[in-house]
This record gives sequence, structure tokens and C-alpha cells, in this order.
Amino acid sequence: EEFTILKKHRKILWINISATSLGDSLMDLSSRIMLSDKHIDLFTDVKNFSIYKDDLFFKNVYTDFKDKTYSRYDLVIIDSYSTRSIRIKSIVARDTPYVGMFGYFNGPEVNRTLFSFHQMNKLLNNAKHENEIKALARNYISISKQDAEVVKNIIPTKYIAFVLGGEWKFKTFSRWNNIVDKIFNNDPKLNIIVLGSKNALIEANEIISNFPKNNIYNFVDKLNFNQTVEVIRKSQLVFCCDGGLMHAANAVNAKKG
Repeated sequence: EEFTILKKHRKILWINISATSLGDSLMDLSSRIMLSDKHIDLFTDVKNFSIYKDDLFFKNVYTDFKDKTYSRYDLVIIDSYSTRSIRIKSIVARDTPYVGMFGYFNGPEVNRTLFSFHQMNKLLNNAKHENEIKALARNYISISKQDAEVVKNIIPTKYIAFVLGGEWKFKTFSRWNNIVDKIFNNDPKLNIIVLGSKNALIEANEIISNFPKNNIYNFVDKLNFNQTVEVIRKSQLVFCCDGGLMHAANAVNAKKG
């Protein structure tokens, strides 16, 4: 185990497999921008591949430890010293030195974005001051030209977005109809786009059936994650609960309600 990322560590593999929810992944990997002078490859969960395949900082993204195209690395960053992460490391880069992000820390909730930046700063020998870290510390996501073009061709000029559903029931909201009703009472001609994955289909259909004469675009379960984020980025306002798309909205500086 190493405790510092040095200049000689030019080629790095980052293993991010312990916390695989979209939001946690975005937060835990947010500090990758502090390694912009390095060649960084990512090993992540298969469901997160599409988020990072066009990333500005990761050169290659892997999801299969049996892949034969891994490079020889100078260093491995391990998200946490979980059995799963250690096993992946032992297979793809067994003898390569490594550093940890969370290490053995587990339990209390933390601001994962701030934690990622402060831990990365520590690994870089505290190269940045506290104020610099606070200014940098946010999530980052890259939208490809192809995804941006897809979105450009399907959205109205002005609209607000609603992110429905969610992976965890206790983090979702069940009264979207009330909010939509108040918005349309204020401006019946407003465009609304509803977004989300399969777990939001019922809610989306309810909203559309309750407001058949209004301008509602249903993009639920019709776009990939990064295309959905692009819709959020271009909205005038987005309403959302705690979840992966909320963290993605932060990444693109969306105006949130």
C-alpha cells in the first residue's frame, strides 16, 4: 500500500465498484479532475459504463476483469478495501502498488464529493488549500456530441423538467401532480418534460392522463443516462429528489427547484 500519488505514477487504474449507485459513483469519482495530468483508466460496474464512456478524464472504461486489453499500471486507486474491490485488483493488477480512497472507513454518512476531493488532495501531498478544494468540489459528467445532438432534436425551446421515480422508495416524492397542477394554473402553455427510468413509468403516465390538454413530453425510459442529463442541463428549471439524476444535475449546474 502507498499513501501518496507521485509524479512517477503516470498510468493509473481506478477501481470503483463498492458503491455502484449512480449518485455514489459520480460523487466518489468526482476528484478525478485533480489527476488531469495522468493517464487514468476506470474499472466500474457495468450499469455505470455509459456514464463514463465519453468522459474527458478516463481514457478507458472497463467492466469485465477478464478483459485482455488492460495496460500495465504504475498505481491502482481502490475505492474501498472491500473484498470485491481487492479481488478485482488482485486479478487485473496483482503486483501494482495501490492507494485507497475510503480505505476501511465504512458506516457514517459523509458528503462523498467533499470526501473524494479531500482524500485525493491528501494523496497528492496536500497540493491545494482548503479554499481551492471547496471551489473545485462538485460532480462532473461529460456529454458526447452524439448525445447532445439527439437531445437537441427532441426538446422544445423552453421547458422545465421533472425527474420522477427513484431507486430507493424512501427518497422519492409522490405528489408531483399537485406541483404540476399549480405550475399549469400559473402558465397553461408551459412545456414540461418528465424524465426517469422504468421505475417512473407509472407516475409519468398518471401525470400525462391528468393533464391531457397541456404540453407534457414523456421521455421516461426513452433516453440513456447522459442524454437525460443533457435534457436537465438545457432546462430552465428541474424538480428532482435525492438520486443519481440529482447529482448529475449538480454536475451540469442545472437550476433546481
